[in-house]
Amino acid sequence: MNKGLLLVFLFLEIGLICAQNKPKDEEKLLLELAQNTTADSMRVNILLKLTNANYGVNPKMMAAYCDQAIDISQKVGYKKGQADAFRFRGIAYYTTGDFLRAESYFLKALEANEGIRNNTGIIACLSNLGSVNMVQNNYPKALKYYQQGLRKSNEAGDNLNSGIIYGNMGVIYNELGDYAKAFEHFEGGISQHKKIGYKAGIANGLGNIGNVYFKQKRYKEAQTYYHQALDADLELGNKLAVARDYGNLGNSYFELRDQVAAYENYQKALDINLQIKNKKGEAVIRQGLANYYLGAGNLNLALEQADAAIALATEANVADVKVEAYKTLSETYEKKQDYAHAYESFKKYVELKNLVDNDNSRKQILRLEAQYEFDTKEQEYQNAQLLATAQLSQQALQLKNNSLLLSESNKQKEIERLRYLKTQSELEKEQLLSEDSKRKLKLTEQERNFQKSQNVTLQKEKQLRELQLKNFWLYALVSLLVLAGLASLYIYRLTIRSLKSKNELARQNALQVEKELLLKNEIKEAEMQSLRSQMNPHFMFNAINSINNFILKNQKETASQHLTTFAKLMRSILENSKHALITLEKELDTLKCYMQLETARLDNSFQYNIRLQDSIDDSDIKIPPLVLQPFVENAIWHGLRTKQSGGLIRIEVTSVDEEWLIISILDNGIGREASAKLQNRGEHKSYGIETTVNRILLQNPENGVEIIDLYDEGRKATGTEVKIRFKL
Repeated sequence: MNKGLLLVFLFLEIGLICAQNKPKDEEKLLLELAQNTTADSMRVNILLKLTNANYGVNPKMMAAYCDQAIDISQKVGYKKGQADAFRFRGIAYYTTGDFLRAESYFLKALEANEGIRNNTGIIACLSNLGSVNMVQNNYPKALKYYQQGLRKSNEAGDNLNSGIIYGNMGVIYNELGDYAKAFEHFEGGISQHKKIGYKAGIANGLGNIGNVYFKQKRYKEAQTYYHQALDADLELGNKLAVARDYGNLGNSYFELRDQVAAYENYQKALDINLQIKNKKGEAVIRQGLANYYLGAGNLNLALEQADAAIALATEANVADVKVEAYKTLSETYEKKQDYAHAYESFKKYVELKNLVDNDNSRKQILRLEAQYEFDTKEQEYQNAQLLATAQLSQQALQLKNNSLLLSESNKQKEIERLRYLKTQSELEKEQLLSEDSKRKLKLTEQERNFQKSQNVTLQKEKQLRELQLKNFWLYALVSLLVLAGLASLYIYRLTIRSLKSKNELARQNALQVEKELLLKNEIKEAEMQSLRSQMNPHFMFNAINSINNFILKNQKETASQHLTTFAKLMRSILENSKHALITLEKELDTLKCYMQLETARLDNSFQYNIRLQDSIDDSDIKIPPLVLQPFVENAIWHGLRTKQSGGLIRIEVTSVDEEWLIISILDNGIGREASAKLQNRGEHKSYGIETTVNRILLQNPENGVEIIDLYDEGRKATGTEVKIRFKL
């Protein structure tokens, strides 16, 4: 993935609903819209709220709601609704990449808000105009709008718009390579949004800080901020922002060579971009996937993704994605050894790269020019701010001086007022003393009467307490009896439940033991059947008869060799049958002895060879014993026995991903269909195939046996292949 394809966190001020929008909120709004069918300002406001609910989720529906709001506002003369609808229509065009139309509608909205003196709407339009000019690399113009908006939002004490604009100005500094000032603006914007709890602005700032670290090649730190931004955007349900977060995480993992994590994040970003029809985002992600598949060696998928990226980039006019995609195509065709297509793709890559490099050079010159103008305008703005601050300080000092003079005059008046109040209070005090004496006499009489009534009340209370104490002990005794009964019942139920649990556990254990015994019996029976099939009387008779013929022909040395081979085979079969697993080396040695005897018996009418993959250590891998001979015997008797010469059996042992052992037994015999006809005439009967398959599956259910009929181009049988798969 080209580092130049980083996804920027530029924030658009929405302005109607600051909190995140939930699907239930949209359902409620749709219900309100259905109930309010009158074309009035109330319906316009509901349409604008629905527009806001679809921001970053469904640009198509956002545009549709805007158009309805504009139409109704113009008909009923609702100017504020028309101004808001113009601005939302510009945002809808912005999210789909149509920046010229977006700027046109932002200007219409600014004019409408100025006409009705809506300061909040004016600030939002200035912020949106700054953003749409910045994505078109028109930094001086963007700065002009941002500074106007920031000045007005500071004057109005608008922390929401101040934070948005201040953070977006940081994006300009990041593009110009001034990372210190970029950090300052992004952190300042986050601080403003934390004061008012504006989660969308906080998430946007976190993603932009991640971009600064990415440009400095500090990918681990960038990931930390990308993850924080992703968590916040997932909570908000902003699909456009979530897709951007996943894409940037994919970029960081790609740079850190974590291909698996990069692929996962690219795929998540692709799914969301497809859902919201974001073609530019889809083009960038598909190019990243093309590089991933190229590195993984999946050349067909790499070509598919690169072609898709080129088509999307052409439609969205994203030249840098096309450059990278043609480069990927060239490298992929070269790996496929399709040098004609590789050359054509490389030519297009070079042509486009030259155009992009020239365009980048022009942009660099514009950036340098814009840097000077940007710094000049920023300094002028700061100087104006300092001057305004100094003027405010001077005015504050003048107000403080006036306040002090006024305070001195007020003090004299206050002293005179206090003297008057003192005289009044002394007169009131004398009156209060007289009234107090009268009250004390009256209170003394009332206290005597109260004392008498209190004595009577105390006597009654004593009797009542004695009665309550008796009732308390009675209720306590009854409660204890009830609790004892409940406790006994609970203990009884626990005991019954425990006994049931123990009985059930014992029953399950007995069933488990029974199943294990059955499985062991099946394995032993399969092993005995395998042993019987290996030592079937027909084969032993033929082998001994063959050795006897050599003796009769006085070929003593040949007879001795075959007798030794026969003895070795019998010893191997008996020895290997004692073990559940043996090494692959022992199994192949036993198989060689068997095929030597069969070759001699059939007058060398067939040959055999065994090929072992270099990476396989046959002394380390273990398989069930006596599982290959039945299939080889089947190949000889039903495939090769009728051939006078030219017969061939190939044993190929390979490994797949160090996880599977594949043993293929191939013969060039007459095929299973012709063999079946011979069997109907009473020819040799195969022993042990079904038993052997069962033993292979009993060893591991993931094992498998596959029998494949081989044909030539004319559908004539050319043999049979048995493919045995063991899980390592």
